[in-house]
This record gives sequence, structure tokens and C-alpha cells, in this order.
Amino acid sequence: MMPEPKRKYTLREMVIIVICLFPLVPLLDYLGRRGMGSAAAFGALTIVLAVRWRWDLSDQPWFWPTVVIIVAIHVPFIWLVPWNTGWTPALIRMPFCLGDFYLISMIISLADWFFARSEDIVR
Repeated sequence: MMPEPKRKYTLREMVIIVICLFPLVPLLDYLGRRGMGSAAAFGALTIVLAVRWRWDLSDQPWFWPTVVIIVAIHVPFIWLVPWNTGWTPALIRMPFCLGDFYLISMIISLADWFFARSEDIVR
């Protein structure tokens, strides 16, 4: 029996996900401090892109709990850091987003390595 192919997101679906994330900006500006909304939206976008990047691991039992832990780490970071309330150029934001993307991807890769190694030990 052949395994069912994994679902791939189209560019249209990815754009819809991004559009759905950006209402976080006014919502969090209203609920919290000004400037926190864009940080939350960019953080959420970074998490979504990193999860999509490693989507081949989404059927593993450890994958989604790892993503929940990553989100749980981001929430206090976004809530407690004093964010800039003014406009910030993309050239200044981009290195932080890329660093966050790299860090998330590294955490997922480490979890993959750890759980694959522990699975080998059990066998």
C-alpha cells in the first residue's frame, strides 16, 4: 500500500495565511502596548514559514508539541520586550526575522535528531 502524498500549500494558500496573520497588529496594539502587534505578526509569520519549511516532519508525533513549545517561548518574548512604536525599515527587521527562522529551524532539526536517536536506542 502506497503512503498518501503529503499536502503541499500553494502560493495562494500561503498568501491567505499571511493575510490572516496580519490582523494581529491592530489587535495586539489594542490589547497591549503599541508596537507589539507588528512584532507578534512577524513572529507568527516566521513560525509559520519555519513549520512549512520542515513540513516533511509534520507526521512525527513529536513535531506539533515542539511547535507548541516554540510558540510558548515566543509569547513572553513578544509580550515582555519593549518594541519600537514607530516605523522600522525592512532592512533592520529582516536580520531578526531570518535569525528567528534559523533558530526555529534549528530547534526542529535538533528535536528530529534527538527523537530519531532515541528511537534507535529503543530498538
